[in-house]
Amino acid sequence: MSEQQQAQQQATPAGYQTWRGYWTAQGMPWRTKPEIGKERQRYLAERRAIMPDSEQSIYPFKGIKLDRADVEWLLATHESKGKIGPVQWDEEEAVASDQRRVGLDLRGCDLRGATSWEGVNLSGLPLSMTQAGLLIPVSAYSVREGIKIAVPQLQKAREAAAHLELVDFSHTDLRGANLFHAHLEYATFAHAHLEGAYLTLAYLNHALFYGTYVDGADLRFANMSAADLIGIRIGLNNTQRGRRLFLPLDLRGVAFDRHSALDESSLADSLGQGYARLAYVDWGAVNLVIVDWAKVRTIGDERIAQTRMTDKGRRKDSRLRCDEYQEAAQANQRLAVVLRNQGLSEPADRFAYRAQVCQRKVYRFRGNRPKMLGSLLLESIAGYGYKPGRSFVTYMLVILGFAAAFFILGTGVLGIGGHDAINSPTSALVFSVTSFHGRGFFPGGGLALDDPITVLAALEAIIGLFIEITFIATFTQRFFAR
Repeated sequence: MSEQQQAQQQATPAGYQTWRGYWTAQGMPWRTKPEIGKERQRYLAERRAIMPDSEQSIYPFKGIKLDRADVEWLLATHESKGKIGPVQWDEEEAVASDQRRVGLDLRGCDLRGATSWEGVNLSGLPLSMTQAGLLIPVSAYSVREGIKIAVPQLQKAREAAAHLELVDFSHTDLRGANLFHAHLEYATFAHAHLEGAYLTLAYLNHALFYGTYVDGADLRFANMSAADLIGIRIGLNNTQRGRRLFLPLDLRGVAFDRHSALDESSLADSLGQGYARLAYVDWGAVNLVIVDWAKVRTIGDERIAQTRMTDKGRRKDSRLRCDEYQEAAQANQRLAVVLRNQGLSEPADRFAYRAQVCQRKVYRFRGNRPKMLGSLLLESIAGYGYKPGRSFVTYMLVILGFAAAFFILGTGVLGIGGHDAINSPTSALVFSVTSFHGRGFFPGGGLALDDPITVLAALEAIIGLFIEITFIATFTQRFFAR
């Protein structure tokens, strides 16, 4: 029996019934295992002293099998920025990013457990800022065009990726952790904190996210086939100095399949503002019926586009905002198509409408004023065909407005016009309705062609024809060109 195994089987310290009680008394309530043996401590200390070299894929614990007792000891003795112990995320948020402490370097380590169907239990551990992968920048253009990473870079990322299959991260603090390209198949993140964590390109097949806090998590291009995002918690835990911050969950480029689950997931805050970026998501056959779409007024991509400042406090230029609105338009449209295919017509219509609104912004930032004004007119008159109430209001305003004008001219109260056939509100209203629908081109009734009433009737006929064409075009687009 090794010294490590002997140490783990040793009795609890005098005066304590459990090791958890002992560690709690020492100010480390997250520790539950016995202290590892001296020989194991020396070995881990020697490994930790190895200088990482990403070019040569050299990392302190690459290929080393670790268990919870090892990780607990490494956390307790971790040193960064002159401080000993695990990184406290709440403290690090208050300092500049380049001055923040770095968490444990677990790149390339093996936490898969003793058997192929057993992972190490790391539940409840303070693992914020942990390094379990090599972060490679992935731009928005890569998301748009499909992931394009040079083979040498991708190979380095593979070498640095930790094996965390089947690991239990329940209630674990992984805020700001680097899990880029990490192997997290069948991992459990129940009620864990993943705010600001990097899970780009991570293998999350069959991973369980039950009640997980994911504000600001980056899951771009993560493989989430059969992953369960049950009741993920977005926008509930991001406050600083008494004000809410917007930390979007980045799901751009993620691929779901029919085995993925989004049960009870909320993709927006209490005001219906989106917290998840959904551009270029491959929805596959994931069941979206179980998501409460009634609470989602907008998606995170549109909310990002609406902000004038970057997350670094810099003002966005027109090109960036144009790109963001283009992403939002495409994300809304793609989501609308998927929802409609699953029989969710009402939310599909809402997101299709938002896609048109975002597209109008694209025209604006591109300087295409004719298309922008045309789009704005279509929204005002018919809500792009998705708001029929506006069509009725537009119709009534035109009819009543011209009816009032006909009544004024017909009675001659302004000293101009005057006509015996239009001498009451009812006659003016009827004349307005008939003019709107085309009779204005042929006034008849003894009206001269240069009569002010005739001119006004012709104008209403032109406006009526334009509005009718707009109605037909927008509603045809909505119901027949999906």
